Amino acid sequence: MYPRHDWQEELTGPERIRGGILLVLYFILFPLLMARVQRSIGGEAPVAELNVIYYLLLGLTALLLLRAPLFRDFNVLLDGLPRSLGTLAAGLCVWEALGFLLDRIPLPVEDPTPWGWAAEFTMSPAATLMLLLVLIPLVEETVFRGFLFRLVRPWSPVLAYVVSGGGFALYCVWQLVFSYGRVDLRYLLLAMRWLPAGLALTWCCDRSRSVWAAVLLHGTIDGVVLLRTLSAA
Repeated sequence: MYPRHDWQEELTGPERIRGGILLVLYFILFPLLMARVQRSIGGEAPVAELNVIYYLLLGLTALLLLRAPLFRDFNVLLDGLPRSLGTLAAGLCVWEALGFLLDRIPLPVEDPTPWGWAAEFTMSPAATLMLLLVLIPLVEETVFRGFLFRLVRPWSPVLAYVVSGGGFALYCVWQLVFSYGRVDLRYLLLAMRWLPAGLALTWCCDRSRSVWAAVLLHGTIDGVVLLRTLSAA
């Protein structure tokens, strides 16, 4: 038996404050800064390489702000490594099963994100792999599972799954609403395509009691999606 940790003791008061700062940086300040940089360079820099710098800075910021809970989680991962890896494998099955069911629902728009990944991989394979397998999983799991899920779960596990899993799914698609020269709310329906990943990642973090298991699962899911897209191209 591996020790299970009380979620109510996971985040201290100062950690909640630093997590709130991370949310402001992640959802507001960093995107505004990125948009300004993109306008200033006029699209001259490769997308993947620019995103590597963006997520590297975000990742370092997340590690700095939430270093204590991330370090605790890393110890939990190592202390119960067989259990964590088993949870990761089960989470991958959960993602596949939920994805199979929700993919049966027809939607009026197609998700362009996997094809965008494939295009970036063709132009910048190393940078794209660094993004999808390492940097994006680290940043997004720290935000959605390492902080938001842990913040809400002591009060309501169900709400924590909604905020972490559902919020992640919406975050993955909301920019598509404004991406084609007009507002098209139909793209919000694509959140159903990302919901299996959001719920599987949340479940993985919940069961393993370590955000690092979710980071590993996130990188695995991204790699599978990229491989399938490249194979279908």
